[in-house]
Amino acid sequence: QIETRPAGDQTSASAIMSQLDLNRAPTTDSYDRIANNDIYIFSDETESLRGEYAFVFQDPNPFLQSIPIVVRGTDIITIRGGQAIIITFLVDANLYDESIATFERFLASLEL
Repeated sequence: QIETRPAGDQTSASAIMSQLDLNRAPTTDSYDRIANNDIYIFSDETESLRGEYAFVFQDPNPFLQSIPIVVRGTDIITIRGGQAIIITFLVDANLYDESIATFERFLASLEL
């Protein structure tokens, strides 16, 4: 998922990351930031912030009986031209290690 939102001159990628945490924590079960403030550099030398997190997802439909799934996510956030660009990758935690390479290839192909 790629999302943009307005970012003022004083807005930092770290502030956006904190805002995402504050928005997600009350709406997901067991939300936990795993890693934060790692620097990610795009191929065009654009510097970004990388953060990883996990939460538990359970279908809200009470008529569906399902086992909760631990989801692992990665956000890449950069500020460019007055916009915060948020690139989010979500996957079942059991598949994260084998799936992250696909996300990394996607990031390498982006031109910001």
